[in-house]
Amino acid sequence: MKKTLIALAALAAFGSASAQFVVKGNLDIGGISKKTDGTADAGLTVAGGGYATNTINFGATTDIGGGLKGFGTYELGFSPTADTGLGGSWTRVAQVGLTGGFGTFALGNNWSPFDYAIIDAMDAQHISAYAAAWNSSQNLHGDNGNTGPNGSGSTTGTISYMSPDMNGLSFYGMYAPHKNPDPVTGAANGVDANYYGFNVAYNKGPLSVAVATEHVPTIVNASSITIAGVTAAITGGNTDAWVINGSYDLTAVKVFGGVTGGTINMINTVGSASAKETGYQLGLSAPVGTATVAGGYALKKTTVDGIDGDQTLSSWGAQVLYPLNKVGTVYAGGYKLTNKTTATPDVTTTYLTAGLRFTF
Repeated sequence: MKKTLIALAALAAFGSASAQFVVKGNLDIGGISKKTDGTADAGLTVAGGGYATNTINFGATTDIGGGLKGFGTYELGFSPTADTGLGGSWTRVAQVGLTGGFGTFALGNNWSPFDYAIIDAMDAQHISAYAAAWNSSQNLHGDNGNTGPNGSGSTTGTISYMSPDMNGLSFYGMYAPHKNPDPVTGAANGVDANYYGFNVAYNKGPLSVAVATEHVPTIVNASSITIAGVTAAITGGNTDAWVINGSYDLTAVKVFGGVTGGTINMINTVGSASAKETGYQLGLSAPVGTATVAGGYALKKTTVDGIDGDQTLSSWGAQVLYPLNKVGTVYAGGYKLTNKTTATPDVTTTYLTAGLRFTF
C-alpha cells in the first residue's frame, strides 16, 4: 500500500498540469457495545465505523474541452483499528467516465440506483432503526444487496448513466453483465447473471423523493440461504426489488418515510422456492441548537414458500450528531432490533455507540 500511495503522489505531481487530483475520506472511531441473545457478550470495544464506514477516496478530473470532462475515482473502505492498516482494505468504488451537459457516463464499480434511493434516510438514521432493519444482512435482499458482488450497493463491472438535474428531476440507470459462478467450485458455468437497476428522483426545495428498482442474480450474492433456522444451498435464482423513499423538510423537523418490497426466486437443494419481502420505515430529524437529533422505526417482513418459516425484523432507534466544526462530529446513538421467526425463538440485538467522526 505504501508503494501505491507513493505512485499516486507521483502521478498527481506529474499530471497536475492537465488534471485535478483530490484526496478525501472519512475517519470514524467509537466505543461500541453490541449484545445479541444467544451470543457471548463481548462488552465494550473500541472500533472503527461506529457511525459510518471508514474510507479514503482518490479522484481525478480533466477538462477535455467543449464542456466535456473526464474523471476517475477509486475509493477504499478500511478498518482503522485493525493491525493490517490499509492492507486489509476493500474496494468500494473504482470507475472512470465522462461528464458534461448530457449527464454522466461511467464504467466500473459504483453505488447502485437502489442504493441512491436510500441515501437521504440513511444519512439521518445511520445508527438507528432504518440501518438495523432495512439494511440488515439477515434479509434475503439483505444489506440491500451490498454483500453480493453485483447486488445493490457497490456493484461491480457496471455500465451506468446519470442524467443532469432537470429542475429537480433526475434518473440513473445501471447494467452489469456477468456470468454465474458455480456456488461450490466458483467456476463459471455460462449462465447469465446480469444485474440491472433504475432510479428516478426528485430533489427540489423541501421535498426529496426517489423510486428505484433492481434485478439481482441471487446465485452471485450467496451460495446458501438460511431463513427461520432452515439452510438450503442455492443453485440459481434472482431477486427483483423496489423501494420508494422520501423526506420533507419542515425546517423545525425533517420527516422521513419509505416502503420497500421484493420477490426472490430461488432454486435450492430443498427444491424451488420463492420469497416475498415487504417493509416500511418512518423517521424524524430535528436540529437542537447546533446538534441534530434523529430517530425512527423500521420493519421488514419476509415470507418464504417451500421453506418452513416467516421472518420479521423490527427496530427502534435514535442518534445525536454534534458538529465540532466543518470537519469533526461527535455522535452517540443506538438501536434495538428484534428478529422474529416462526421456527426459532425471537432474537434481540441491542447496539449502542458513541465516538468521533472526521471528514477530510
